[in-house]
Amino acid sequence: MKHKNLVITLIALCIMFASFRNMHAADALPTQIFLDQVYSGMAIKLNATGETVPGQNLTFILSITCRSLDVTVDSLNVSIYGYREGKEKTLLLNRRCIASATPLNFNQTITYQNDTAIPEDVWDTTYAELQCAYRIADEPKRLDKVVAITYVRNVYLEELERKLQELNETYQQLWGNYTMLNETYWTQGVIELENTRRVVAILVVTTVFFIATTLYLVLKKPREF
Repeated sequence: MKHKNLVITLIALCIMFASFRNMHAADALPTQIFLDQVYSGMAIKLNATGETVPGQNLTFILSITCRSLDVTVDSLNVSIYGYREGKEKTLLLNRRCIASATPLNFNQTITYQNDTAIPEDVWDTTYAELQCAYRIADEPKRLDKVVAITYVRNVYLEELERKLQELNETYQQLWGNYTMLNETYWTQGVIELENTRRVVAILVVTTVFFIATTLYLVLKKPREF
């Protein structure tokens, strides 16, 4: 009985861990390649979150592959910056991946990954700045590269545009109602005016006929002697 309960517990734990893993995978934002280029002695590939919103994370993955013999990386620094309200440059991340001389073997790949939170007031395109000092044998090399990466959506502007669209739709609906009521008013007014004209015309004709009849009777009345 105890063994049966233990097996059931283990199965339940496995299912729970699998669910947590799937939830984490579903929440993770997909990345895309922003840099994939071969330089002197090394190849660099940079993946990052394609699009995000303020308050969420930006993920970057930097991979360096040695493409030559006797390569030594002396320093490697990655900086990511964005713009507050789309205008003011602000540093989001500054990571020193390699701080001292690190020899690399041919075809060896080293990878660095980091998640950084996007402040609530930062939007528009973000940038990654790579600074790498390395040597091939005794020949010094330097790589400085700025790459446009993750786009941070301006959710505040999107909300304003949504509200503006709703206001415009409401305005169009009210304008349509006003136009319909205005047409109804004028149509009803014209009908009433025509009816009034008919009544006046009938009244005039009746009055003229009455007057004519009266005159005729007066003129035809026998004279008294």
